[in-house]
Amino acid sequence: MLADIYGCPVSTVQSAEGGAALGVAILAGVGAGEYASVEEACDALVREKETHLPNMEAHRTYEGYYALHKKLYLDLYDDYKTIARLTENQG
Repeated sequence: MLADIYGCPVSTVQSAEGGAALGVAILAGVGAGEYASVEEACDALVREKETHLPNMEAHRTYEGYYALHKKLYLDLYDDYKTIARLTENQG
C-alpha cells in the first residue's frame, strides 16, 4: 500500500531489534567513528527483506485523494483553530 501511495518501490528490512533500535545503532556507529557516514553504516547494517512495487493505477487514485485532502486542510485551517479554542474553554 505504501508503494502505491508514494508511487515508488518500498522495501522492508530485516531487523531482529526493530526499526528504532537499528536506527540508534546506525547513528551510534557514525558518532563513535565506526562508520564515516550514515550511508556507510546503512550499507553495512541494513538488510532488505522484500521490495514492494507500486500499482500506478492505485497511485493515481491516491493522488486524487491527496489533492482533495490538501484543499480541505487549507479551506478548514481557520475552522480547526476555532474548534481548538472552543474546546479549550470547556473545562
